[in-house]
Amino acid sequence: MSAAAPPPLGRYRRWLLGLLVIVWLSAFIATHIPPASIPRAGVGDWVLHTLGYFVLGSLLLATAAAYGLPARRRALLALVLLAAYGAMDEVTQELVSRHASVWDWASDVLGVLLAVAAWHVAAVALKAFQRPA
Repeated sequence: MSAAAPPPLGRYRRWLLGLLVIVWLSAFIATHIPPASIPRAGVGDWVLHTLGYFVLGSLLLATAAAYGLPARRRALLALVLLAAYGAMDEVTQELVSRHASVWDWASDVLGVLLAVAAWHVAAVALKAFQRPA
């Protein structure tokens, strides 16, 4: 009996995990900088939240895939963990004179949902291209 094949991203799992940790810590630090120290980005705050959580969600999904977690569990993990983290992140911003916003949190969740959807579409497309003609 042969061992199960490693996940496609398995060879990169340590790199992905390291990148996930660096990005997540950077995001935490960035969201806890006092507002007077933050330059204006020129786009809506919701865009930054959505994009940031899309990146964070994508990295979490890639890391979970590299460790062999099935697709449904990866999606559930990303949604639950990052929605909870987003809520905690909003609440703890009060400590540095920033304000918590349910709309910022909704944008965080939207970013994760978009990441999950993008991963699903990519997986379906990959399977379609791998089928013999």
